Amino acid sequence: MPATIDLSDMLANSISMADGGRLPSKHAADGNNASPQIGWQRIPRETKSIAIIMNDSDSSSGSWIHWGIFNIPPHFIELEEDQPKERNLNYGIRQVINDFGKPGYHGPLGATEKHKYVFTVCALDEMLQVKFNCNGEDLIKAMYGHVLEKAIIRTYYGNKRKGEGLSVK
Repeated sequence: MPATIDLSDMLANSISMADGGRLPSKHAADGNNASPQIGWQRIPRETKSIAIIMNDSDSSSGSWIHWGIFNIPPHFIELEEDQPKERNLNYGIRQVINDFGKPGYHGPLGATEKHKYVFTVCALDEMLQVKFNCNGEDLIKAMYGHVLEKAIIRTYYGNKRKGEGLSVK
C-alpha cells in the first residue's frame, strides 16, 4: 500500500530552533532573551487569527507561561525573531503579561535540570477580546472553544546531567 501524506494538518516550524532540540541560548533569559522566529502552514480557511503560547510544563508550579501572543492576522505566515516586549504591537497583535509579570516574551533561565518548552500555534475562529493586562491564563480561557487547529514545536533548555539523553514528548 503506498504511503500517503495528510496535507490537511496545520504545521509549525522555526528557523530559530529545531523541534525536539535545545532552545538556542539567544532565546533564553541568560542569553539575549529574544523571542524565536515561528512560522506556520496549512491553517484552516476559516481562521480569523493566530495565537502562540510558550509553556514550561516542567515548572515547579506545573505550568509557566513564558509567552502569549495573539490576534495575529490570518494572512501572516510567521513571526520574526525578537518581537518587542510590549502589550500592543502593529496590526492589532497583542501580547500577554507572562508569568514573570512582564509583557511579551521572556525566555527560560539556565536551570540545573532540563525543562521542556512547548510552543503551541493555534488557528482561531475569531479575534480575541480580552482585558488590556491579560495574562496567559486569561488568554487560554479566551481561546477555549475557538481553536480550529493547532501545531506544536517542542524544545528544551537547562543543563543535562552526564550520560542523560534527550527525550522530549
